[in-house]
Amino acid sequence: MNLCLVFSPSGLVSDLRLRLLGWNSQQCIGDIFVKFALKQKVYSNFIKGYPLILRAIEKCIEQFPLFRAFLRRYECTAASKMLTLPELLLAPSRRIADYISLLRSYQLEVSRSHSDHQDVDLALNQLVDMNKLIQEYKLRCQQERQLLKIQKKIIKCPVLLEANRFLVKELDVCGLLPPSENVIPKLRVYRHIENLGLHLFNDCLVLTKRTTRFLPFERSKEDIYTFVNCCELVRLRIDDIPDSKYVSNAFRMFTPNREFFCSADSSEDKIDWISILEKTINAALEDLD
Repeated sequence: MNLCLVFSPSGLVSDLRLRLLGWNSQQCIGDIFVKFALKQKVYSNFIKGYPLILRAIEKCIEQFPLFRAFLRRYECTAASKMLTLPELLLAPSRRIADYISLLRSYQLEVSRSHSDHQDVDLALNQLVDMNKLIQEYKLRCQQERQLLKIQKKIIKCPVLLEANRFLVKELDVCGLLPPSENVIPKLRVYRHIENLGLHLFNDCLVLTKRTTRFLPFERSKEDIYTFVNCCELVRLRIDDIPDSKYVSNAFRMFTPNREFFCSADSSEDKIDWISILEKTINAALEDLD
């Protein structure tokens, strides 16, 4: 019964069809959507288990020849609307947004004095809440995939996948060696000693050493990142280094134990990085409180 509601809401369709057959200026459809929206828990359970469903399908395709044969026979046919099984599973998560669009269009045509106005408003609010839940789970899955992708990209990277962690920004910079403090500021020469990759998350900053590999017979290259350090944002601070004759677009990031001098490719990258990092640090401190 629950599967039928998620994948083929025939009750909703039949109720709407009956109302449309006897349509008049006083007809109502809002109560149908209110009744449908009360089944929110069914959709919520499906969305929560959606990634596990896909993993189960992958496992069945790999382990069971009969299941592979079944999919080859019925996928991408007229009966499946030329879709594969994973593509068919996309329909429930997208259908709610379509219902919201249709109800909002209908709402524009319904006057406030109409008996259907209150039910339409109620149904819209319930469907918007349901769609918000779907989008939150979708965003969470995207963030987890992004963390795993970054973890695979960085050599010797620690585990990045933690609850509520997400990527904020990545930036490639030059690592600088600072001059002696005895030199006056305008004559301080910062030496470029290495290339770094900065990976900012909402709770930490991962620093990597970036090396470039050039590919033979191609006008292309690839960057290789090796883990260097991970700093908690609540202990991290950043200072601007004024431009001079010997350095430009530079800044200093430091904790009680370490400091890093970096230079961005442009002033826009530097300003953007400092602004985003400061906002992310402030947000991390607020969460700590």
